[in-house]
Amino acid sequence: MGEYKEGIIEATGVYFYYIHERLTEKGYKVTVINPLHLTEMLGKKTDKLDAQRLLLAHMTGVIKGSYIPTGEIKELRELTRYRESLVEKITQVKNEIRKILEFAGYKIQPFDKKGRQLLEKLAKGEGLNKEEKTS
Repeated sequence: MGEYKEGIIEATGVYFYYIHERLTEKGYKVTVINPLHLTEMLGKKTDKLDAQRLLLAHMTGVIKGSYIPTGEIKELRELTRYRESLVEKITQVKNEIRKILEFAGYKIQPFDKKGRQLLEKLAKGEGLNKEEKTS
């Protein structure tokens, strides 16, 4: 009898990625199931029955596996998510700078050319005239 080379796991947290990757590298066909789909199809989940239910659902084709990207696609997705998080952080910092300037009485656009010049002026300890404060 040959070695069984197929497995099924629930997509819980981020831990399943490692398991999926390692087993796939060793030649196993690993199907990843979204636990919400399993609950929708089979009702209430209990740890004791989960393994049996997963196997039965998979063997009978009741539930299909999730797409798990590998290689270059996975890397591109990770880079895209990282870029999105950086853009979000940049936006948060810019909004905070705008709030600080407004609280201090400056109604300038700090991220265009003129605004950056005014910020440099403030950083050098030079004050802004009334017109500059509201430009």
